[in-house]
Amino acid sequence: MPLGESVNQTSLKHAWHSIRNRIITGALTLVPVAVTVFVLSFIFHFTSGLLAPLVRMLPVELSDTVVAVVSFLLLLLLLYLTGAVAKHFIGRHLLQIGENLVVRLPLVRPIYLAAKQVVDTLSFSQREAFKRVVFVEFPVTGLFVIGFVTGAIQGRDGKIYYKVFVPTTPNPTSGYLEFVTPERMHDSNLSVEDAIRTLVSGGILAPETCNLPGEGE
Repeated sequence: MPLGESVNQTSLKHAWHSIRNRIITGALTLVPVAVTVFVLSFIFHFTSGLLAPLVRMLPVELSDTVVAVVSFLLLLLLLYLTGAVAKHFIGRHLLQIGENLVVRLPLVRPIYLAAKQVVDTLSFSQREAFKRVVFVEFPVTGLFVIGFVTGAIQGRDGKIYYKVFVPTTPNPTSGYLEFVTPERMHDSNLSVEDAIRTLVSGGILAPETCNLPGEGE
């Protein structure tokens, strides 16, 4: 094979690899954007459709776009008012009564409780309950898992034990509660949000670097 032809084939191969890598990079860049737009569009049309029949009852002729926008704004207002009621003492009491009635229904109970657990785990108030993220050796020595410190307690021996919640993955709504002495616990540079994101994704969305304990620590 002539040298010039070999060089041309090598150049073409490098050019093809470069083009292919850029196409893949472009796809990986645009796919999350496209998925995000699709999900937001679905949520918008679904939620606005819930109140669309009510908006169409107004004595004014509105276009489909205006009906969708007004319905979505009404839904936001409804969510705001619900949140305001839930923050009030009487409102919390009434919502608790309603929740107790819901969980008595055989078919509704497991679905409602599962959804509520997921929301509570990912909610701001639940994240605030986690003091910091640590690594603990579990279930055997040498294997480290993510744990959330929720507080401390004094044992009968006078020692201070940290209350550490070790969640499962990818469902962090269940897990183990461990009482860990300070020397058996390793501080992490992960934020609570990073740790939850890592757990829910099964490690796929974990940070690129992390101060995992070294061997022998």
